Amino acid sequence: MNKIYKAHILFTKEKNSFEVLENGYVAVGADGRVTGVATDLSSLDSEGAEVVDFGDCLLIPAMNDMHVHAAQYRNQGIAMDMQLLPWLQTYTFPEEMKYASLVFERKGLKPILLLDDIFDKLDKKRTSQLLDLVGKDHFGQVFITD
Repeated sequence: MNKIYKAHILFTKEKNSFEVLENGYVAVGADGRVTGVATDLSSLDSEGAEVVDFGDCLLIPAMNDMHVHAAQYRNQGIAMDMQLLPWLQTYTFPEEMKYASLVFERKGLKPILLLDDIFDKLDKKRTSQLLDLVGKDHFGQVFITD
């Protein structure tokens, strides 16, 4: 269902600037994506949309990552224009592996691996590759749930 949110809008049209729309509107499609931002409800496709009025609240339509994991601390502010998964693969995962291997190496332990409800998301080839990997001697215990 389409929704339109009314509030004071802090809207970022471009990455280096923003504008404030007092008593503005944000239209959101059924897929959760912003379809329009306006100061006038009539300029949005509002037919059949639920209008939610937040009064004097400030609404910021965006994906705002407001948290950080310990291993990501060094990488704050780096390559923030990248998509999430490539950023994680390039910066975060290698940093996390440094911590993991250091801790386990010092204690002479092998890491525990938890695979939770993933097999219906993988094709046969990837499932087979994953099972081959966890069947090797890299991990201490492997927990698979569905």
